Amino acid sequence: MRKKTFFPLFKYEFLTTINNFFTPFFGIAFPVLMGLLLTQTVPFNVPDNLKAEVATSIIISVSISAVFSVMLVAFPSSYSQDVENNIAYRIELFGFSHANIILAKLLAHYIILTFSLLIFIATMMLTTTLLIPKLSVFLIYVFCLYLLASILFVFSYSVSNIFKKFSYTYAVTLGLFFLFMLISGMMGVSASNLPHILKFISSTFPFPYISTDFIDYWTIGFSGYNFAPLIQGYLFFAAITGVIYFISSRKKG
Repeated sequence: MRKKTFFPLFKYEFLTTINNFFTPFFGIAFPVLMGLLLTQTVPFNVPDNLKAEVATSIIISVSISAVFSVMLVAFPSSYSQDVENNIAYRIELFGFSHANIILAKLLAHYIILTFSLLIFIATMMLTTTLLIPKLSVFLIYVFCLYLLASILFVFSYSVSNIFKKFSYTYAVTLGLFFLFMLISGMMGVSASNLPHILKFISSTFPFPYISTDFIDYWTIGFSGYNFAPLIQGYLFFAAITGVIYFISSRKKG
């Protein structure tokens, strides 16, 4: 059968994504509500000259939760149902390749993530005072968020293909969502104050470094910053994702 053009497939995936309850709630509303709650309560007893820095630190951390929400909760909740109900196979019958189906899903979730981050940042700028970052820091920050989003997309895709059921997939990814939030210092305990085993786990992943380190270099640039732990965290997480992807491919095959 002749392959169809990409745009109708992308349009279908995008509309399916925004109509998925988990996308507007976890992907858009949750980061905004969490950011408002934390920025309006945590800096309350902080000296005035430090309030902007504390609020900015909170916003950097919570922006990571937006990535988790879109790629680790919203996407697998939708895709796992597609796998369970053989939706992708039915779409392939209309002439779309599996690679294009996944690419359309990835682009749709990139757009949702971008929209989520824009709403989140705009809301925070309207409700609290923030430190303006140095351009190089901001670009590295954005790159880190989307690199993390890409790895999480492959991770969630692989987990969905392993379990092949919404219930199991959702239980695993939602559990990891809260675990990743915890080791990133977003559950009321900073990463440095976690129990020893959780602190060790935290040190092997990239997101705690973004959450805790970036505020120190936000306005002055990354001169002197040691990127090695952050890069190692990305490589470690990518390696884990690669193993899970390999397992899912074998199981799918």
